[in-house]
Amino acid sequence: MRLLKDLAVLRRYRSRREIADSFRVRIPAWRDWLRKRTHREWPGGYVLQTGGLYFYVPEQLDLMGAYKLLKPFKPEPCIRRFCRPGDTVVDVGANIGEWTLQMADAVGPSGRVIAIEPIPRLAEAVRKSALANHMPQVEVVSAALAESERQAEFAVERGNTGGSRLGPHPGGGEAVDHITVRVATLDALIAEAGIGRVDFIKVDVEGFELEVLLGARATLERHRPPMYLEIGAEDAAKRPLLAALLRDELAYRLLGVVLPGGICDADWDDYLGLRGAFEAGGIRNVLLTPAPRETAAR
Repeated sequence: MRLLKDLAVLRRYRSRREIADSFRVRIPAWRDWLRKRTHREWPGGYVLQTGGLYFYVPEQLDLMGAYKLLKPFKPEPCIRRFCRPGDTVVDVGANIGEWTLQMADAVGPSGRVIAIEPIPRLAEAVRKSALANHMPQVEVVSAALAESERQAEFAVERGNTGGSRLGPHPGGGEAVDHITVRVATLDALIAEAGIGRVDFIKVDVEGFELEVLLGARATLERHRPPMYLEIGAEDAAKRPLLAALLRDELAYRLLGVVLPGGICDADWDDYLGLRGAFEAGGIRNVLLTPAPRETAAR
């Protein structure tokens, strides 16, 4: 109980929303002590974020869970722009539910959120969060997505589940657990669920974005949803294939790289040539919008 209260004080201090902070939170040594205590003692439970949402953080704490406990809530602006009341949206790589809950809040009870997360304890955390926030519009699918259906090995990073991925982990070693997961295609899940429309998709799967999108080709062609896509973890051989699929076949525009303060202008040629916002390499989050069908047909 005391730990939960101390963490709330720390988040309020870091968000600068309270002027009358207790003196101890201003002491770096106390903040460091609280961080270490949190990693050592967190028993699992719900944390109330500044935005009014309850997030369930599992006992097996990693970087993603610790961020929810130790840092102030930062809403993702594009969710409100692209997820409207009544929409059906998809969160591929939901992890602890950072995007899922904000999406559910945006689409409301008349909407629908399909949250896809292969790590069982994280999928269960998203379910618990949805219940705590009375969000029956959230449907959690415990699976990985790719271009075909199968059972496959999934590498789980212990310290940062956000870095987990299908297949063997390049780092390997004792810091990675290997589990067997169900692999599905987004096209099959959409058909099985009887979903008549898809309004927005977010994909964050640590370099396997191409495989996910190959298994979502029919969904993208039929529904033409805008997409928020993490890129940069894929190997060089996948880059032209990703551009060929999205730009050439499905006529998606790369609007730009999403940053905390806005969107940096960029296009497919920048992505392929590692120019501009892509020059330094590394992970980038990009916003993709479908070209009008009459434009795509030319």
